[in-house]
Amino acid sequence: MSVLLLPLLWGCASEEIHWAVNSMSLEPSSRGVTGTQTWSFFTENWEKNRAEKTFACARTQRVEGNTSTELEGCEGCLASYTLAITEIETDCTGDEATAKGFAAELQVAIGDVPSELEDLNPQGDRSLGWYLSLDGESYEAWGFAYFEELDFENGGRGLPGWTSGQVYSLSPAVALEL
Repeated sequence: MSVLLLPLLWGCASEEIHWAVNSMSLEPSSRGVTGTQTWSFFTENWEKNRAEKTFACARTQRVEGNTSTELEGCEGCLASYTLAITEIETDCTGDEATAKGFAAELQVAIGDVPSELEDLNPQGDRSLGWYLSLDGESYEAWGFAYFEELDFENGGRGLPGWTSGQVYSLSPAVALEL
């Protein structure tokens, strides 16, 4: 899968770390959404080959969110949330271990697969679009949301749409250049 590269100044990163990619696992309910988020950090060479050896460290966080007002930029928006972040663990030792930008409250939305990412869609008609707001004013196309069992061999189809009680994988199509 190709990855779009979105350059962004996001606090300081250690000299060795050059890229950050986040993924989530979310379960919506009638009261909001809960789950985990993992920020994975990579060295500069990751851009060239996405090799596992370029992995540097990760931060795992718990996310809990309430429904929020929909922002501009979410195609066919089904749900939007403001997420509170709680650190669970990290093996990072540089500035990325404590950079506040990676633990800040986030606004996420789920809607149609973004038109600019359709060619990268890993699950075809089983995917939804994942949107993230970095500025609190509008959403950016960020990746894909799909029924988590599709990550496993012989995974089920899940229920259509964004459904309470189902667990979804949120897979990024965007990397942050630090």
